[in-house]
Amino acid sequence: MLDGRDIQPRAITDEISQYLDSDTVSDELEAAKEEREEKLSEIEVDPISDTEEQEDELEDKPGDAIEVVIEDRPEDIPEERPLPTSEYGRPCSPSLPPTYQFAATLTALFQDAIKTAGSLNRTHTFTTPWWTSECQAKRQQWLGVRHTDPDKADTAKRAFLSCVRSSKRAYWRDRIDNIKTDSDLYNIISWHKLGTDLKAPPLLVDGLPVEDTMEKAEALRRAVLGRFSPDDDLPTDPIPITTTSSLPWLQSVTMEENVRLLAKDVQSILAWGEYNKVAFAPEKLEMIHITRHRGDESTSIVVNDRLTIDPVQAKKPGYTPTLRWLGVFFDRKLTWRSHILARAGKARAVAQHIRNLARTTCGPPASSLRKAVITCVIPSLTFGTEAWYGGRNRPAKQASKGTVSARVGWHINVIESTLALAIRGVLPVWRTTPTPSLFRDAGIPSGYATLEEAKLRFALRLNTIHKGHTLVRRIRPPMITRGRGTGTRQPAKTIIQRLGSILPEVPRPTLSPPHYSPGCRIDPTGGIDKATASKAFQVWQESLPPTDICVFSDGSEQWQEGINLRWAPGHTGIEGNEAADTLAGEGALRGSAIGMEAEPTISGIRSIFRELRNEARLRWWDTVSQKLSQWYRRWSDTYEIDSLPELELRRPALHRWLALRSSHGDFDWYHRKFNHEDAKLDCSCGRRKSPEHLALCHKTQRSFRHWPKRPPTPPTDRTEAVAYLRSLDPKQFVELLELTSFYSRVCTR
Repeated sequence: MLDGRDIQPRAITDEISQYLDSDTVSDELEAAKEEREEKLSEIEVDPISDTEEQEDELEDKPGDAIEVVIEDRPEDIPEERPLPTSEYGRPCSPSLPPTYQFAATLTALFQDAIKTAGSLNRTHTFTTPWWTSECQAKRQQWLGVRHTDPDKADTAKRAFLSCVRSSKRAYWRDRIDNIKTDSDLYNIISWHKLGTDLKAPPLLVDGLPVEDTMEKAEALRRAVLGRFSPDDDLPTDPIPITTTSSLPWLQSVTMEENVRLLAKDVQSILAWGEYNKVAFAPEKLEMIHITRHRGDESTSIVVNDRLTIDPVQAKKPGYTPTLRWLGVFFDRKLTWRSHILARAGKARAVAQHIRNLARTTCGPPASSLRKAVITCVIPSLTFGTEAWYGGRNRPAKQASKGTVSARVGWHINVIESTLALAIRGVLPVWRTTPTPSLFRDAGIPSGYATLEEAKLRFALRLNTIHKGHTLVRRIRPPMITRGRGTGTRQPAKTIIQRLGSILPEVPRPTLSPPHYSPGCRIDPTGGIDKATASKAFQVWQESLPPTDICVFSDGSEQWQEGINLRWAPGHTGIEGNEAADTLAGEGALRGSAIGMEAEPTISGIRSIFRELRNEARLRWWDTVSQKLSQWYRRWSDTYEIDSLPELELRRPALHRWLALRSSHGDFDWYHRKFNHEDAKLDCSCGRRKSPEHLALCHKTQRSFRHWPKRPPTPPTDRTEAVAYLRSLDPKQFVELLELTSFYSRVCTR
């Protein structure tokens, strides 16, 4: 696009003037004048016409003879800015020679044309896309009577605000109903990954700012570690440490002694920082006394005359003082109630937002909302569970008593109620629908199942981290050194000790730099299908000389020279590869192994993790399903954590599908149970509304021959109707609704 700012009018004028003043132009003008006079002499002129006078005037005023003709006008030139051609026929100044007058006029023409064609497109979308012409009209009516008629002004203002609210509601409803993909939903929710609110300041290295984390680490390594060698190591520890046989937070240590020891530690840290020119921010230090004793007595830590660390205080009267560390809230007695309330509050905000997006008859697909709950709500709700959840029960202090309650029932109920709030936004159901059925119909784990999965995931991590990790040393309980049971380990007391023994031990990995053999990061398939690859492999195998040996293995690397690797697709009839698969299967089914082969693997304990997770889910479902109605248990037998096919239905059809199973909908018994006096209890056929009436109504049976998955005869009783409706999949159910128009015409509300 041209930009008029890049054109210099003075330069154009000088160039045109130099061209017109040249001898070539003068000769051309003389020749053109003689040719024009010859043509005019050949034309018969009317004696009473003033043609000669017009010719003389034309010769005297060459500027008036300019005619601008635009034959092919670009479509993108705005009609509101026509070229001011009327200005170009007048000379700039009568005192200038005609040549300069023509050059100045032509320059002005070019400059304005460039500005018109090269102007930027200033059009942009409105920040209020919901603003309509009706809103504009209502606003004009209100402004017209605001100062002249106060009585009408109030009515006009209310009408204007009502119109704006209706326009906003219609705009957002249209946007929400047009959500088709998960990305559209996340744009509406405005969700982003959780991260720290603090951003580290950039480092100034050689006068250049460095913001990337890896670049900072490399710069610090060069600036700090690169300046020293092993000869610069300190011979002794600069901070004196006195080791004790017991930890300072045992019950034998009083609060005053604990405060004194902490003050001494802080003083040594500040002294070390002052000696090594490292600045700390002691005013940001927080402290909380963790104890099981009753009362709120806490003692401040007096480090020196300028620094005193006070215990954290409650934010509001009646609240428990908490200390936040790494996103986890620690209270005085480690009840974790403050942490649960904080995480549930954040998750409820997202859950309420999801619930506001959808209604029973309109909104985004339930499958997309389910993904939003799993992606946004559950991680926010279960953050920090490794610190407080080790199961509903824990070992008793006395081994003879077995296990006792861990007192986490309140925590589980809060998490489950938060998830139920989010699921009610996912499913188009009525508010009286039982909570256990919501988890089953949405394919989302319950609060108990979610916590059990988080516990097992942490146990899996404890068994698969490398042997140099700090948590590895805390997994095994300490040994009994004296008394009864000497030489054995103490019972597991901490959460890490209990979870570390849930899964079998496996050989722990070691930290080592990554190893990439030649060609191991290249896709061996080459992007072709198995059938084509199988034919190509067989052709290649037949071309091998008889001296070559072809060995089939399950994943290898080229370690020696003279060995070539080639991918062979499995289960495609390749003789050697099929034999290798058969031998591998026989080895997997073989009995007990010996040596390293008998030890469990990381892949094996992952399978155990999945089995324990599924057992926890089924254990919860077996407990709560007994409280559901017999009607619902007839429809739903299993509990699966997956995106169910019915969640892809449109929300009105999904509502009918779920109401049919829970019987919480527009039915006769439901309205009578909750005393809905204005409800319509009968179908248009005269019979009472019931969930199975869809297949029993004689008006819907008129199209029986076109029913999907049609039985031999129309259903005649409740048992046959339920059996037929249970046999339909979600798509067939929608086809039946569209065929019979049952809820839209026959059995309306």
